[in-house]
Amino acid sequence: MIKNYLKIAYRVLVRNKVFSLINIFGLSIALTSVIVIFLFVSHELSFDKYNSNYNHIYRVVNKLIQNGKENWDETVPVPLGEALNSDLSEGICVTQSYFNNEQLFRIGEEKYMQNSILYADTNFVKVFDVNFLIGKAEDLSKPNMIFLTRDVAEKYFGSIDKAINKEIIMMDSVSLNVAGVIENVPKNTHMPYQVILSWETLSERNFTFSYRGWGSRSSGFGTYLLLPSEVSPEKVENQIKEIVAKYNEQEYVERNLYFLIPLKSIHFDDRFGTYPGAYITSIKFIWLFSTIGLFILVIAFINFTNLSIVQIIKRAKEVGIRKVLGADRAKLIKQFLGETFIILLIAEVIALIFTEVVLDNINSILGNRIQLQLYGSVSVVLFLIIVLIFLTFISGIYPATVLSRYNPIKALRHSIKITKKKTFSLFNLLVILQFTISLVLIISAIMVTLQINYFKNKDLGFEKDYVYNIELPRNQVVRSNTFAEILKQNPDILEVSLGIGAPLTGSNITSSFLVEADMENDYYANVKTVDSTYYKLYKLNLVAGTWYTNYSINDSTFNIVVNKTLLNQIHVEKPADAIGLNLRIFGSVSGRIVGVVDDFHAYSLQHKIPSVIFMPFDQYFSLLN
Repeated sequence: MIKNYLKIAYRVLVRNKVFSLINIFGLSIALTSVIVIFLFVSHELSFDKYNSNYNHIYRVVNKLIQNGKENWDETVPVPLGEALNSDLSEGICVTQSYFNNEQLFRIGEEKYMQNSILYADTNFVKVFDVNFLIGKAEDLSKPNMIFLTRDVAEKYFGSIDKAINKEIIMMDSVSLNVAGVIENVPKNTHMPYQVILSWETLSERNFTFSYRGWGSRSSGFGTYLLLPSEVSPEKVENQIKEIVAKYNEQEYVERNLYFLIPLKSIHFDDRFGTYPGAYITSIKFIWLFSTIGLFILVIAFINFTNLSIVQIIKRAKEVGIRKVLGADRAKLIKQFLGETFIILLIAEVIALIFTEVVLDNINSILGNRIQLQLYGSVSVVLFLIIVLIFLTFISGIYPATVLSRYNPIKALRHSIKITKKKTFSLFNLLVILQFTISLVLIISAIMVTLQINYFKNKDLGFEKDYVYNIELPRNQVVRSNTFAEILKQNPDILEVSLGIGAPLTGSNITSSFLVEADMENDYYANVKTVDSTYYKLYKLNLVAGTWYTNYSINDSTFNIVVNKTLLNQIHVEKPADAIGLNLRIFGSVSGRIVGVVDDFHAYSLQHKIPSVIFMPFDQYFSLLN
């Protein structure tokens, strides 16, 4: 019986070539789009799920209240983690980590710039899943121990076995011992480290300020808790508040509110930043893509159904003959659903081929942070099966039911007519729905295109064309300055500047600051450490005063430049009135305002322009512009 159904289905497809090609090709294009969207959404929703404790891990975050405004920060003071480790209820595992973007490694005579370095304590492997290929987690309790991921070990030493007990010199002064090798970290993680250093290796030499005070917060630090299933996050938050009050004054407790966010929310919570190499996706973005995928499926279903309805009258005689020969209604429905299934199966196979072809280009557009894979996931197979069955039933049931209802005598006399009321109303409804969804998608595409053009052409407040950036090793101030001076001698290079990064960059320092004439109110700003030629290179618009010259280590007060938003924050109306004001930055550094620049975008365009302070603090120079 099945063999006979297949033969008939094949003959129908061959006999109606145009109908078959239109249906199969249209469905293939639609399914290709849907598969790509499914892969992307699945990747985003899978973040950090490889951890076996996924549902019980929480990150401690901070809400700082300044002058009635709320500032969110994923970094908490180091002493808080130590206090939680000693004072929280038993059974709660606390781990602290520090994510460093890059450090200079020397292996023998070769030097490498290593990215994504994580300092972690022994509790880290109890909270997060770390697969040790060689070595043991206990070595994380010893100073100057390093664990390499498989790729890094093979890059430096050729194989993971040869890496063990080798020496790596960090920052030209710290001798590290390779204690083990771990498996590569999945890309769907908010913490994309490539090597792990023991927590005891972290010291003051990594910073230009004291990082162990309650008033110090530096991006890269993370404090995580693993809660037992019977312990609620709300209960722990209350305990944290009591612990903070134990070690601090009431004013600090009222301004700094610490609470927990679950690991499953970190990738989608845009209130907080993330580590270099990772990113945050708004859950609204996921819903938008899912809706678009659903719309595409609905349009494909409607288009297929409409074309099938058109074929109803052409196949009336066939139905009549089959009924005369004894075919009942159930068999006819099975036959037509089988034909629909075959068409959809062919379309799905072609869609898989199309997806494989376009996936490389899509991955190159998405960058190294996302690598969509078609094979190797059970969810993809289940999704394809569900789509196939769902579309077969939804798209084929109405035409099959209508065809199987024909009176055989009328069908053989060619007197079949689909009643105008029923057929027209359904057909009309489907067409209206199809065109409505198509219009929505077209309008959405136009809006996205306009938005992209807006992003491309928006005046960001600084020069972005013909500017190239070169990453520099940190803590190499003299060498960086020498390199910059050599480049300045090249007549083809107009300007050379050193700094923490471009005006709009992921490399930022955020700090509270005080106006020394008013020490009662504190504020929050983006601090950019750059040299004296930075504003010329990026053509920042000075609206008052001058730019500073590079400072001397004997200077007790920095000359600094601020933007207009900062003036609004401290209630200074005219830029000229700000010249000469002193700010207290990082809690102890004094800065005198010598210039004011026009506002520019320091973050992506969906964020408000922040207060910005420029200062010539060369310890943080990490980029040559």
